[in-house]
Amino acid sequence: MSKQRYDGDQTREDILIAAGKLFREQGFQKTSIQSIVLELDGLSKGAIYHHFPSKEAILDELMRHFMPSEALIESIRSDKELSGLEKIQTLFLNAMFHVDVQKFLPFSPNFTKEPLLSLKYVKLTQDIFIPEIAAFIKEGNEDGSLDVPNPELIAEVILFLLTTWYNATLFSNSLDNFYQKLETSQYVLKQIGVDVIDSRVLSKIKEGIEAMTHEEILEN
Repeated sequence: MSKQRYDGDQTREDILIAAGKLFREQGFQKTSIQSIVLELDGLSKGAIYHHFPSKEAILDELMRHFMPSEALIESIRSDKELSGLEKIQTLFLNAMFHVDVQKFLPFSPNFTKEPLLSLKYVKLTQDIFIPEIAAFIKEGNEDGSLDVPNPELIAEVILFLLTTWYNATLFSNSLDNFYQKLETSQYVLKQIGVDVIDSRVLSKIKEGIEAMTHEEILEN
């Protein structure tokens, strides 16, 4: 990394990536601000505190980067070409495969195994996704792509099936188990009238997972 830094956004990203690497390798509690400094060429502890008031603030922003940005969510909200159901599908696919999410998502599985951090992460996903999914369900009910009651409660079911159920802290996971859960999620969601994981989406997910797995093999 350059010893001179003029781009505040890039510096914040450098801090987040360095912190994410350490949180993944040694856990959040055992990572200090000084250890993050040592990962960053040309940054002092004071410079880190200029961008983040605490280690907890770094964690909060890092976790937010595990999910689509507000700008991306707004672009989905305002896309008049998408039905309500398609907006849910687009949100879900971007939550897995958007390039900005993929930059940070590899840090999530290991350090969210810490119970308190896992609960924090689950709460954040609820705060971010449930209002959006509920709004998209209401749109779907209006445009005819959906016909389901209780949008907020259905949104909670969708979120559980598409995020919480895959949380490694709460449930054991393997690649085979992941695909079985995916197919089960597809079945359940179709039965309750929100076919989020239709054949098109399922195909995109499998292609994305295979591409990610292939990249991991090449890196190792």
